[in-house]
Amino acid sequence: VRWFYFDMNNAPGVSKVVWQVSTAPFGGYTYNWKNPTGLVASGQVSASAKEFSINFADFADKDTVASPIVQHKKTYYVRAVPVNASGQPIGDPGEGIAVLYGKKSAAAPTQGNITPSFELWTPKETHQGRWNPEFYDPPVRLDEVGYDSEKNLPRFFHFHGIDPDVHTLIIQVSASPFPVNGGAWPETPSLVYEKEFKLPTNTFTFDHGFSNEEYPATVPVNFWDFAPSPGELKAGDCKKYYVRGITLKNTNNPGEVETAYSQPMLVNYFKREPITVIIPKVEYIKAALPEVKIKSYTPAQWEEYDYMHHYVVYRQPEWYEIKNTWKNSVTGATLAPYLLYEQSGTTLEEYTNEIIPSVLPVGAEVYFPPPKHEDKAWYEEMFDMVKAFFENLWDAITTVYQMAQEAYNGLKAAIIENLAYLCPFPELRKEFKAALELCANAGLMALGLPPTIPNMDKLINEGVDYMAEVVLTEAGIPPNEITKGMVKELAEEIGKKVAESGDHNDTNPIDSPFLKLNPKKMYRPAYIELEIKNPSTKVASVPGSVDLYVTFEMNGNSSFRLTYDTHYGEGQTDANYYEFMNYLKHFVYGLSGGIDIFNTGQTIVYDVFEPVLGWKIPSLRPGEARTVRIYLAPKEFGRQSRYPHGAYMIENDFYNMYFNNPGLNHFTLHEYYPSPVEYMQEYMKGYVDTSRADIYLYEGESISLLGPVTPRSYYTYNKIDKPVNSYWSK
Repeated sequence: VRWFYFDMNNAPGVSKVVWQVSTAPFGGYTYNWKNPTGLVASGQVSASAKEFSINFADFADKDTVASPIVQHKKTYYVRAVPVNASGQPIGDPGEGIAVLYGKKSAAAPTQGNITPSFELWTPKETHQGRWNPEFYDPPVRLDEVGYDSEKNLPRFFHFHGIDPDVHTLIIQVSASPFPVNGGAWPETPSLVYEKEFKLPTNTFTFDHGFSNEEYPATVPVNFWDFAPSPGELKAGDCKKYYVRGITLKNTNNPGEVETAYSQPMLVNYFKREPITVIIPKVEYIKAALPEVKIKSYTPAQWEEYDYMHHYVVYRQPEWYEIKNTWKNSVTGATLAPYLLYEQSGTTLEEYTNEIIPSVLPVGAEVYFPPPKHEDKAWYEEMFDMVKAFFENLWDAITTVYQMAQEAYNGLKAAIIENLAYLCPFPELRKEFKAALELCANAGLMALGLPPTIPNMDKLINEGVDYMAEVVLTEAGIPPNEITKGMVKELAEEIGKKVAESGDHNDTNPIDSPFLKLNPKKMYRPAYIELEIKNPSTKVASVPGSVDLYVTFEMNGNSSFRLTYDTHYGEGQTDANYYEFMNYLKHFVYGLSGGIDIFNTGQTIVYDVFEPVLGWKIPSLRPGEARTVRIYLAPKEFGRQSRYPHGAYMIENDFYNMYFNNPGLNHFTLHEYYPSPVEYMQEYMKGYVDTSRADIYLYEGESISLLGPVTPRSYYTYNKIDKPVNSYWSK
């Protein structure tokens, strides 16, 4: 069937259009136009239809002579005649157009050796490929492949490297090798199967994992359409078939096509030998793999520019610590040193327990505005101190962070020296102290907290239960013997030491010992909340570790924004355009060490935050779930870890990855666990003979004839696409 379109060009008075097909050219004039010589078909459509179709097969094979000479091609003539209401043509009917009907022929049939000009690909292990990363089986170039006769599933063949003008694919299957000389399409001998496919083929569906964009010219061949059925074959039988691909594209001559060929591929169509099943001896050990997932993400709280002006009353002030006048901006109440109240008969107890809390309750926020000369009367003798504090603000900031470092070091020493007595097994006290030392030196940083954050004690306190479980696991205490009481006792003591480390004031304009910097105004790192769960209600979970990567990823198809402060104002100028192009080169090509994402199809991956590597997953008790924070340090300096020869980062790089491109951010979690045998050797020393069974499994795992089938492997990979500049949860 071929469709034809017509256009009246505003011809007046057209009632309908009569179409005609003839074996001879039309005369073109009105004489005998209704019954021209050679007319074989005609019909009519309304003038508004704009198109009509003709099925040439309806008349092409109906010859009027007794013994027609076989023709591979026939020429027909088609015309459309506009007629008026009286049935008369409007203007001359025309000569029409020639239509060549028949079989295509190769423009230059190959009689010599056929040289392949593209490749035929197919999956190596399966009929239709497998996208799963663990058993990845994409189409590849092969000269020989198998076909399991007992699987009624087409094998996919991909035409790789074909000419972009190709419009038709042909797949040929032969029972014998294709001829060395000759045997070109369409005269190929010994074929058992041949089929044409028009492009695009759209063979791959969502279920396959691969896309038609990746493999656009792919065709299915079901060998059950021509090969013996499995019932006709004996176990071990193998029948050889030869497959090749052919492409067609148009030439300047109607009815002729240019052909191209792939390499031939041998397909072994087989029936498997019977499988003897040997059931291995399986033993389950008393442990279960934990379930770990990213629960939520909270972006960084960036410090306010004047955070050194904001404080909070972190403990009840003593009477002798009030050395100047205070005013509560909410209630209007004022507070002066006790000497002024003593003269009116106010007792020290009333002053301490009633008057001070009415103006400076615990948690009250205190603001020191930049001192002005007109405020001197209010500050009284403290004015010079306040003024000097803000004039030497860098010294004050340095003092705050030095105090945080000292508190951190003091906390480490307190944990190591003062908590060893909590070991629940005297024979493991040495190992317990070593685990405490490891926790103090590395465990705090494992939370992702730099040791110079002034409000570190509040942030660490979120993870004391986690730290306790890490210590008990690494002390060598068998996971199934760690009790809730052990964890609680150790966590409480670590919490006390953490609280003690934070029991100090921060340097402030009037040197008040009850003031700390207001955490609402200070920098707080971004963090994720990781949920760890033991799915078993009977046994402890297996300890392991995770790596966390927060990345910015882009390729040539990515749409990304780059903000670069060129300091040339808002208007577009040659100067700031030059600056922007230089920055674009730095960000795309410089940081990546010269990777051209626009022409190579590669993806570049930059760290937005410093990777968290080897973060420890402690053993959890049956049914226990734990949510732990991991704080994230921005990747702002140095080179990107994946590109050691790339350029050094500058300030704008982190800004662009963090703020400008939320659609290109990714969180990737890698989990690592010991195998059951490794678990027994590490955590159950002296108790297990690993030769007792063929296969050891954790609780919750199962085994099939093809090997262990687990809900989670001993190495897992999970990647989610989420922004880094806003909160989200799962």
